[in-house]
Amino acid sequence: MVGGGLARIERRHDNASVRRPSLPRPADCKRNPRAQRAAALGPHARNQRGTTHSSSARRHPKRGMVTLRTGRGPRGMPRASHKAHEGFEAHHRRAVLQVLLVLTAVCGAAYVVINLRAEQYVLMVIELLMTVFACTLLFVIRGTRHLKAWTIVFIIPFYSVMMYGFYSPETEITVFGWVLVIPLLAHLLLGRRLGAAVSVFFVGVAGVLFLYRFGGDAIVQAPGSIANIAMATATVFALSHFYEASREQAERRLSDMAMTDSLTGLPNRAYLEQLFEDEKQWHVTSGTPLSLLMVDLDFFKQVNDRHGHDAGDAALRDIAGVMRDNLREHDTVGRLGGEEFAILLSDTDVHQGLMVAEGLRHAIASHGCRHEAHMIRLTASLGVATLSLPEETFADLLRRADHCLYRAKRAGRNRVVANTTTAVPSETTPSIHPHDDATSPK
Repeated sequence: MVGGGLARIERRHDNASVRRPSLPRPADCKRNPRAQRAAALGPHARNQRGTTHSSSARRHPKRGMVTLRTGRGPRGMPRASHKAHEGFEAHHRRAVLQVLLVLTAVCGAAYVVINLRAEQYVLMVIELLMTVFACTLLFVIRGTRHLKAWTIVFIIPFYSVMMYGFYSPETEITVFGWVLVIPLLAHLLLGRRLGAAVSVFFVGVAGVLFLYRFGGDAIVQAPGSIANIAMATATVFALSHFYEASREQAERRLSDMAMTDSLTGLPNRAYLEQLFEDEKQWHVTSGTPLSLLMVDLDFFKQVNDRHGHDAGDAALRDIAGVMRDNLREHDTVGRLGGEEFAILLSDTDVHQGLMVAEGLRHAIASHGCRHEAHMIRLTASLGVATLSLPEETFADLLRRADHCLYRAKRAGRNRVVANTTTAVPSETTPSIHPHDDATSPK
């Protein structure tokens, strides 16, 4: 265990194995204070732990191939927040597809009877097949992970049957009223870009079929007839496209809000849990270590009691910035609630995690949070745990880190304690013995 007066731990880099990142461009430094700090400190600022993956490219140990991983800065949260957005979107599209399948089955059954009475047997058979197909898909899409693929499997035959109805000499001109449904359904089910492409193709085919069948009719050749039809179709297309774009933007904002702590702007626990699953999958595949830090600010309640909650909120935002600035770009710090934070450290074993935790402890202790006329100084206690079994969940790893944090608190606070035991996944909390705790060097 390490007290507040511990000497700073020096970090070494193996020049033969560490690929040093290039310095950020001056334009980036102007916009990004973190980039300014990296430029001032040099290449070591981007890889404070001496690990061998200072860039975002990782080499797969078995296949020898380079896998690019997107950076996950705390402010722009691409991976987990993108998954949340996909979850909102999939739920919406699944509901729309279910409604369309029910309507297709009901209307298809009605058209089977209508075409049977009209002795239009080809259309009757086609409608019967589409009805059976729609009923089958209703059960398939309930639990499928390939919703877009099944949507395309349905929508292409659905529109193709519509085109055959337009082409069939047995149908009347009023059947072309279904053209207005094409862009609406395509955008709702396939999204803005793919929906627009599918709409343009099938609306174009429908236009050609309309002119082929009824181009010579007097009602069509009347002034403004074609223009009215074209403008009505274009209006529905434009409104569908605008609605889908607005809906996607709103869902993206909601997913970001659902994954972000509103006070500090850090990711929240929901984001960390989703990100942990991604990191664990990489850990299992590549065999690289994964560690979790739990951070608790010491005696934080006294800040609220002495200076008010505004000062406490300002201090939390300030400390969040300190932790962001002392981590790599692909490490993620999030707020669990109150004065507790958690940090996912990719490609980091327990000893490297211990060094990172000590660096954060020192940075927090040496930082002063100024609020109005007050200078608020805080310390932090940290617990470190490393993923040891693929069966471990985020809650399991967090529980082990929390045990280490509790030991740091009990030993006098402003300390770092790391756990080196092998986890046993269970509902009970793993026991921690003194000889199982790795501590920072004295």
